[in-house]
Amino acid sequence: MKVITVAATKGGVGKSTVAVNIAAEAAHRGMRVLLVDCDLQKSAAGWRDIRTTDDITATSITTPTIHKDLIKFGDAFDLCIVDCGGETISPVLPSAMGAVGTTGLLIIPVLPSVYDVWATEDTLKVLRQVRGIQDTRARFLVNQLMPKRLMSQEVVESLEEFNDEVPAMKSQLMFREAYKKTIKEGKGVVEFTDPKAKAEMICVFDEIMTILDKEGL
Repeated sequence: MKVITVAATKGGVGKSTVAVNIAAEAAHRGMRVLLVDCDLQKSAAGWRDIRTTDDITATSITTPTIHKDLIKFGDAFDLCIVDCGGETISPVLPSAMGAVGTTGLLIIPVLPSVYDVWATEDTLKVLRQVRGIQDTRARFLVNQLMPKRLMSQEVVESLEEFNDEVPAMKSQLMFREAYKKTIKEGKGVVEFTDPKAKAEMICVFDEIMTILDKEGL
């Protein structure tokens, strides 16, 4: 079972939205999907509760034992998506990061603002600790990008200074109402009517799968 952890120390960057949309796309492709909610707010679990199709299994783990707890699932699932919320650094975050092992992937959503780029330093501090124990692949995912905004492009370019530690994904997610609407219905944008939102999520998922297929850093 490959593990994708979606995490960041800063709140409001769209971690749960990214996580559930990855889960929905994986299920759409016929994968056996496990969605793990590590956030006390249980946003991802709530999304699963209102989902009408029984194609995603969800569980909640809010203790710093995620990297151990996932072992018990063995090969029951093809893909596990861990939604790790947290505006403050807690023991749960390194455990969720460590859960990806050496073959999974950590996704760090970042909004196109200078403050959000600065805030990534706290997330990177935790990642460095985890990497002191094991190799952990990670990528920034620019989320809620505003097209044709100069500041948005400048922020994207500013992420390049972290390339040696965490490269940014080539795929990006734009600011679209479709993401809000589908969450309310327990769906992913792949199951919605917005073709642009669907296309960009497919690109993100395909890029993630390509990274997961590559061994090593």
